[in-house]
Amino acid sequence: MSAPDLTPTDPRNPGDAFLQQEIDENRLSERALIPQALIAFAFVAVLVIVREIFFV
Repeated sequence: MSAPDLTPTDPRNPGDAFLQQEIDENRLSERALIPQALIAFAFVAVLVIVREIFFV
């Protein structure tokens, strides 16, 4: 049994299944950004610490 075709037929009303699939994909993408944000925060923290130690 194959997955249903969720291509919207009417762009003004794509349907609940299509919208739920879009929401799920966006949620997964946003969760993938959390580790990247933590790495960026750690990098900025290291830069601030280095600045305080060596340039003040």
